[in-house]
Amino acid sequence: MSHKSDALHEKFKTLPNKIYEENLKELIKQKLNLSCDEYEIRYSEGSSKGDNYIGIIYRAEEQKGISSKHDGFHEVPLCYKTLTVEPFEGLYIEDLKVKGFEVYDRNKELTKEHVMLVMEVLAKMHAIFYCMKEQEPDLIDVYKKRNDYFIMRCERKGSLMSSWYEDSRDQALEVVEKCGNSELIKKVRALLSEDILSLFKSCLNLDMTEPYATLCHGDCWNNNMMFRNDQSGNPISVKFLDWQIMRYSSPILDIMYYIFSCTVKSLRDKHYQEFINFYYDSLSRFIVRLGSDPEKLFPRHAFDDHLKKFGKFGLIMGVLVLPVFTSDVDEVPDMDEFVSNLNEVESTNEEDNNEAVSKGVCYVTTKTYPIYAERLLGVCEDLYNFGYL
Repeated sequence: MSHKSDALHEKFKTLPNKIYEENLKELIKQKLNLSCDEYEIRYSEGSSKGDNYIGIIYRAEEQKGISSKHDGFHEVPLCYKTLTVEPFEGLYIEDLKVKGFEVYDRNKELTKEHVMLVMEVLAKMHAIFYCMKEQEPDLIDVYKKRNDYFIMRCERKGSLMSSWYEDSRDQALEVVEKCGNSELIKKVRALLSEDILSLFKSCLNLDMTEPYATLCHGDCWNNNMMFRNDQSGNPISVKFLDWQIMRYSSPILDIMYYIFSCTVKSLRDKHYQEFINFYYDSLSRFIVRLGSDPEKLFPRHAFDDHLKKFGKFGLIMGVLVLPVFTSDVDEVPDMDEFVSNLNEVESTNEEDNNEAVSKGVCYVTTKTYPIYAERLLGVCEDLYNFGYL
């Protein structure tokens, strides 16, 4: 936002429709006590192509013995206003970039420091919900009934999820078949022979999860986080974005999705067990500080059991998302357009269009195939060696 005296030669963008702009002006009036003739709004995209695949972020250029101020869960941007009326849902959140937060380049390898920071924040978030579940169960009950996004997507009439998964699975199997480890190949084939709906339902089976389910982020990967670094370039803070796929499940799903979709095998070879132990130790510490007993809410033996039960989620998500996550920035499919087409095609259930749209997600090119193949095979090898398959 700038005053009228500022230069007007810049190229302005606009919000998707007038409803968003009118609500922004109302927010400015409430928060800053400015009338429309006292300012001018400049817009720019809050993310680059490939940063956030579903939903365009716009930013108006203009912020029990525990101290909530210092120790609360502040790893999210401030939210100034929400719109909940379909089809004009929206959030007005603070611009994290002015505070030095940036999305980490997904084409660079994450460091140990990035992963440890994310493990600690995930542990804090999961711990808060575990303690709420015990101490204020009514606050959590409503989320237990929340339908999982992926299961809803699979079950809707004319769904393309199966086509997307089958194309991605076949692509993954081509990689695995060349590895030379017959037992690994057998395990991966057996897992991926299940349909996508069955796979998601098995990972979200509350009979297998309770009494150790908690609220989870649901879409826990690199580009749904923004990091702030110190002067040496080391990450010291992180903010989580995009909470619309939150689910009530084992916290292992968040951990597996992040570690196996966002890190490379060489990092896991050195630090995987350290990541896992640090997460659990942090979870236990936060639970104790919140006045509960980790041995009751999620004992270590149950945590290890969940790793064996739900560790396969790392491969399921890897199969679906690594083709996109490893794609070249200039070749990234427009996922907003893809989802729009997905909704339209699913409503018409036209078979030819189904195939065309589903192919749009399997976006591995000759240039990116070696990166994709190395990452995918690394996931399979690690999950096999850890006994998760």
